[in-house]
Amino acid sequence: MDPWIQAEQVTIPQTKEKSVVEEGERAAWYVFIPYFLPCFLIVSGFYTELYYQNVVFPVWLAYVLIPIFDMILPLDHYNLPQNRIQAFEKDRRFLIPLYAAWFADFAIYFYGLWLCSLGRVPSDIPMFLVYCFSLANSGALNLSVGHELVHRRELIHKILGNLVYSKMLYSHFIIQHIRSHHKKVATPEDPSTARKGESIWYFLYRTIPQGFAETWELEKERLEREGKSAWNPV
Repeated sequence: MDPWIQAEQVTIPQTKEKSVVEEGERAAWYVFIPYFLPCFLIVSGFYTELYYQNVVFPVWLAYVLIPIFDMILPLDHYNLPQNRIQAFEKDRRFLIPLYAAWFADFAIYFYGLWLCSLGRVPSDIPMFLVYCFSLANSGALNLSVGHELVHRRELIHKILGNLVYSKMLYSHFIIQHIRSHHKKVATPEDPSTARKGESIWYFLYRTIPQGFAETWELEKERLEREGKSAWNPV
């Protein structure tokens, strides 16, 4: 292993562990601040559209400003110490930024529907597509939130996480992702894993229909084990 990396692994956790875990086994409150970034981007989109009729400001932040910061800011090699991981996993305060983004996205979603009902969306196709693109980015940010929620043990979190995907007719995700992707990840049998050198467009062309097909087979097998038919599960 590179000596420089070894030196960082020795020195960085020693200096940062106390600052991150100030309250015994619980994370300090400032640790949660970065996780509110998705909520901030969604709310900024609502604010700039409402007061300035500008829907591209959060898109500019996400695709221009944040990548620039990612390039110029120093790398952070810190990882949470092993003896603190379980305490952080059980800290329910991490749900606060998750649900902040969840509620913000759904508020934007219904706000967009309300604008459509009033006829206040652009009538020309280019600007209408810009509005759609901005709204889709809000939903895309919330996809990560939905992914985290469907991995929670409690049923209410799984339901609310799956609602995120139901907006884009992708609610089979909770079945295919947990029952298949986690077992086959990074193998040729996994529809959700991109192949080496595969373009994003071909990956989408392959993964979406294969994901639906695999979910159908998974549910068909489950119903057969229960002595039921996929065509008449009652």
